[in-house]
Amino acid sequence: MAKAQDTRFYADPLMIHWHPSGAVSALDREVLVDIVDSNAIHLGTGRLDVDGPIIATGHQAWFWHPGILAKDMAMAQSASYHNGHMLHLVVDHDVHPAMQMPIPIQNHDAMVGKVIQLAKVREDIPIASQEPVDIKQVQDNLWYLKQEQSASLGKALVDIPDCCNLAQQITVILTRLMKQWVGDVPVLYSTQLMQLPTAKR
Repeated sequence: MAKAQDTRFYADPLMIHWHPSGAVSALDREVLVDIVDSNAIHLGTGRLDVDGPIIATGHQAWFWHPGILAKDMAMAQSASYHNGHMLHLVVDHDVHPAMQMPIPIQNHDAMVGKVIQLAKVREDIPIASQEPVDIKQVQDNLWYLKQEQSASLGKALVDIPDCCNLAQQITVILTRLMKQWVGDVPVLYSTQLMQLPTAKR
């Protein structure tokens, strides 16, 4: 793995120099659909159709703020309006505190932020290169949350499929949490972009 100038960003050198065009070739689209379908089978995420426009957004895999959910909601509305298909790109080659979750807490007359560490993970390597966490660690830390918050997250933690890495595990949880607003979201990982024919040129 090569380290880019930004110390938070690690990627294969080919990915750093690859600039995808706005148009997706027929061959790229075919491979893309196969990759997304494979993710759907393994992780329970959404599927992508061969035809029609793709409306995409994305973010790193962690427990982000509602502004990121708003992007996915806009994506879902846009895809519906244009008779297209959603695609959420999970940036899994990034390095970040993936199992931290900031929450607002009422402290007398003020609202303060508190960061909950849901599980111990490394913060010096990409989440695609880390093993999944023990879900029991996460469940044991839900007592910080309000009852309605812990109930939603707790439900998303049930029957997690076997995941290859931490990025996949977090993706399963996040797509379950997003489902009531955006439906079943098709997912593509940034590390999977290198499987597209265009990226191999």
